[in-house]
Amino acid sequence: MLCLLPGTRLSAQMAFGFSGLEGVKTTTLADGSTQVVLPVGTDLSRLDSYGMTVTVDGQPVDPAEIRPNPLTTVVTDGEIETFVYNKRAYSFLFTEGEYFTVIVMSDPHIEHTGHDGTAVATMQSYVDKVIRMGREGGPSFSFTALPSYTPTADLVLCLGDMDKDSASETETQHFKNAFNGLNEAGIPFITMLGNHDWVPDYWGGGDYGLTSGSGGVKCNATALAVVEEQWQKAAEKGGFTVDVITDGTDHTQAHPFTFSFKGVRFYCGQTYWFQKPYTGYFLAWGGTVLSKATYYIPDGLIDALSAYVDAHADEPSVWMQHYPFVAGGSDCDRWWVDTNENGATILPEDFDNSLYKTAKEKKDALAAIIKKTKNPVHFSGHTHNYGVNMYGGIKDYTVAAPGRTAGAAYLVLCKAGKGVVEVKQVTF
Repeated sequence: MLCLLPGTRLSAQMAFGFSGLEGVKTTTLADGSTQVVLPVGTDLSRLDSYGMTVTVDGQPVDPAEIRPNPLTTVVTDGEIETFVYNKRAYSFLFTEGEYFTVIVMSDPHIEHTGHDGTAVATMQSYVDKVIRMGREGGPSFSFTALPSYTPTADLVLCLGDMDKDSASETETQHFKNAFNGLNEAGIPFITMLGNHDWVPDYWGGGDYGLTSGSGGVKCNATALAVVEEQWQKAAEKGGFTVDVITDGTDHTQAHPFTFSFKGVRFYCGQTYWFQKPYTGYFLAWGGTVLSKATYYIPDGLIDALSAYVDAHADEPSVWMQHYPFVAGGSDCDRWWVDTNENGATILPEDFDNSLYKTAKEKKDALAAIIKKTKNPVHFSGHTHNYGVNMYGGIKDYTVAAPGRTAGAAYLVLCKAGKGVVEVKQVTF
């Protein structure tokens, strides 16, 4: 019978080395156990094959003197393993690939009255809690799949409808002020366009949608500048490169983009991936027409995205866009063909030549591309409510607006080489 001395469960004095592996990372978890992160693809059932060595207090130890013998122990990814040596117990958590946490938010509508809008100061308070999550004095959460892991904010995403229609530099500055704490804290933050950030769409009277009296796209350049500025900052902080998906023409685009973060690829479709073609007009702030632009047709963008995915199909993926695939109680399909609640629609010059005219054709095309990637999961916003739906074999998590469900977000546990492990509703 093994007897342990009181208070002898230690974490930091036993260590494992692996001469056959590079990039092994060791950290101390909140419960005092030691996490050992091994490279993606490591066979945890055969750790002895990677030149495993053991030291205690810096001195080599014969693994046969440890119970159980670590050379013959079949390790389970993400579960605590306890080794006993000289009547002292040492707890370890081995994992193949690094775990990290993503916070997904949407529809903050900063200072947007009547749209579940959130005040700058209120959003700043939520952001402060995100920054302090898992740290002293901050909110604490846990995942069922990995209870010993304390999540902290590694990457933050906003899925559009950033402010009051991005109608001016003032509106977009409100958004930047609300979320700038993430930049200052060094946390990569990605945002994208929603229907209140990018024409075509229809917001009713007194705004800058194509159905207003003068038409126009006042919001487009302003909103897109915020998105691009933020992905540049995030790429620098997160150490990744952003690739823009284009149709190969000079058509004006909302710049769908993608990046790989900690071994998982993120695909950002902006308002939605496959807008219909149309011609819009750039206006000066006084309403003078400056120029017109032809916006991309979905055929070329679908081809470009499909080709990109073919080259990255072995990477686990997280997909997102502002519009969901399905929304209970709403006519979701009309959003995908830019038709407003009164039946008004954009009449594109080349739409009759497009292969993808209906919402179903666009959704099916996107779902088929998504399914070519490894372990894909989709996130969306727009409805201002939480929801989980399936479309074409793709699970779509819709996140609530923080102005309707105070501080609403998804906490997403990801793992390098695997992708999304668990999704959890939280409030900050």
